[in-house]
Formats: sequence, structure tokens, C-alpha cells
Amino acid sequence: MRITRLRLRNYRVFADELELDVPPGLVGVYGANGAGKSSLVEAIPWALWGSSRTSNDLVRTSGVEAEALAEVEIEHESHLYVVRRTISGINHTVRARVHVDGLQVADGARDTSRYLRSVLGLDDTAFRASVFAEQKQLAAFTSATPAKRRDLVLRLLGITPLDAARDRARSEARSAYHDLERLRGLLPELEPLAMAAEEQTIASHTARAAAERSNAELGERRRQLGQARRAHEELAVRAAEHESLVTEGREVRRQHDTVSRRVSELTLELAGLADAELRAEVQRVDAEGLDGVEARIRCLQEVERAEQALTVVTSAAGPEPSPPDEHGQEALQQAAAEARGAQLAHQALLDEVRRHRGRAAAACHDASALSDGADCPLCGQGLGAAFESVRSHRQRDLADTNARLAELG
Repeated sequence: MRITRLRLRNYRVFADELELDVPPGLVGVYGANGAGKSSLVEAIPWALWGSSRTSNDLVRTSGVEAEALAEVEIEHESHLYVVRRTISGINHTVRARVHVDGLQVADGARDTSRYLRSVLGLDDTAFRASVFAEQKQLAAFTSATPAKRRDLVLRLLGITPLDAARDRARSEARSAYHDLERLRGLLPELEPLAMAAEEQTIASHTARAAAERSNAELGERRRQLGQARRAHEELAVRAAEHESLVTEGREVRRQHDTVSRRVSELTLELAGLADAELRAEVQRVDAEGLDGVEARIRCLQEVERAEQALTVVTSAAGPEPSPPDEHGQEALQQAAAEARGAQLAHQALLDEVRRHRGRAAAACHDASALSDGADCPLCGQGLGAAFESVRSHRQRDLADTNARLAELG
């Protein structure tokens, strides 16, 4: 780094603008007291970092209200840096900025100081110790012994004296040697420690793998738990539906039992009605049989009367009938009429008995074709045990009719 130019205006004793080119090499500043040598040197760190031995209100030229300016131009690593710092206004407002090769790179007092520290690697203290020496330091330098001048130069440059560096190096060497001996003493323990570390690493890997498996198993258990919860919820819904169906089924069973009892009652009533109907049928058949018997009895009585009349007529005629008288003629005609009536009645009785025999035979045939477990062809109910008496009655009626038909010839 090299300072190439300095420009001042309204800075301390430099009310008029001053522009000073700084040549390369060692530069000395000299002059009468109060000429501004210290102000000239102090303007450089103030422009760069804003550091001053007085407050900012004393930096500006006394009695001047115009802006105070300090501008420093620096060459560093093939780049040209222009640092400008000003104080203006009644509040002594400080402004600063930095241009590099004509381009502004920092604006503001803090940004300027921060940027220069990062680029130059120096702060205000290091700059004062390495770049220039102040007035009192030079006076002490000329009157001091060579050893003290060396110390002064080292202090100005901020370099640690060699003796102190040597002592510190020796101390550090002894510390390093002790560390080395301690490490050598630890060498026999390194192998067990390494084995223990390896075992610990293996155990750590094993534990990590076990933890991963546990996490995977935990995830699977959580998934199964979720499935189980969903299944439980579904079962709860189905259980509620089942309970509803059970309740409904119980109600249906109760209604079914009620209907079954009613059906049983009606079945018993129908059986009673069937028996009553069967008994009525038997009674009807018996009544029809009695009517036929009475008719046959009447016919037989008429036949007997006709036979008696015919006998009387035959006996009255004798072997050789004599001419009938008028009274006899009437009696004969009456007897003949009664005989013809008796023959007609006998024929009518015979026809009636034959017709009754046909009906009785048909009834017996129908009764023989049915069994006790069959249904009645009239009402549709079961015939039951009472049907056997009906069948026996019809068989007896047929037998009686055949016997009577045989008697009538």
C-alpha cells in the first residue's frame, strides 16, 4: 500500500484547499511550530477511519461554516483507491465514501471504515504503527541509543521483539515437547482405545439399525393399529345393525308365535267344523235311507193288499164261474183294478229299489276309493276317523238294498 495524494479543505488550519502529491519512498514533514505538520499527518487516518485526537466539531477550521474535506488517494495491489470524508452543517454531520478505479464501492462512515479494514488488512492502530511515525516518536528516535531505536522501530512497526518471540518460541517448544511425551505415553493405550472405539462404533451402528427396525416396526404397528381401529369401528356398526336385526327378529318371532297360536286355534275350529259337517252328511244320508225305507214299506203294504184282493177274486170265481150278477160284476172289476194297481205298485217299488241300489253301490265305490287321511271332496278338510262309520253305513245300506231286491224278484 502507498499513499499517492492528499487533498484538504477547511480541515483544521488548512482553510484553503490543499492538494499534495506524495512521492514514493521515505517522506519527512518538517516546518515551524503551528504550520500544520501534525494536522497534515492526522488528516490521513481521519480520512481513512475517522479517528482523531479531538472531537469532530474541532476538525473543521475555526470560524468556518463551510464543508470540511479530507481526501486520500492510495495505490494498493494495482488498484487506485480514493477515500473521501467530510463534515458539514451545524450538527457536524460526517459522511464518507470510497471509489476504486473510478467506481464507488462504499458509502457511509461505517461502511467506509469496514471496507478499508477488509481490503487493507489494517485498522487505525496498525496503520499508525506501520505507515508513519508522529512528531514525538521521531524526536525520541534521534536521541535514543541504538537498542532503544530498535525497540522504537519495532514498536512503530507493531512487530514483537525477537527476544520475546524467542522466549515465546522456547515456551511453545517445551509445551509441544511435553505434549509429545504425553502422547507417547498414551500410545500403548491407543490400541485398546481404538478397539473400544471400533466396538463402540459397531455398537452404535447396531443400535442405529435396531432403532431403524424399531421405527419400521413401530410404523407397521401404527398401520395395523389404524386398520384394527377401522375394523373395530366397522364391527361396532355391524354390531349395532345386528342388535337392531335381533330386536326386529324378536318382534317378528313374537308376531309369528301369535299367528301360529291363531293358526292352531283356527285349525282346531276347522277340524271341529269338518267333523260337524261329516256328521251332518251322515245324518243326511241316514235321513235319505229312512225316506226310502218308508217308501218301500208303503209299497209292500199296497202289494200285500193287492195280493189279498187277487186271492179273494180267485176264490170267488171257483172252477166254473157262473155269470156274475151286477154286484159281482162290480166287485170283479174293482178286484181287477186293484190287481193292476198292485202290479204297477210292485213294479214301481222294484224300480225304486234298483235305483236306490245304484246310488248305494256308487256311494260304496266312492267311499272305498278314499282313505281316512284323504280330504273331503266337498269341504276340502281331512276325513279323519269318523269317515269309517260313514263307509260302514253305506256298505250296510247296499247289502240291505240287495236283499230287498232279491225278495222282490
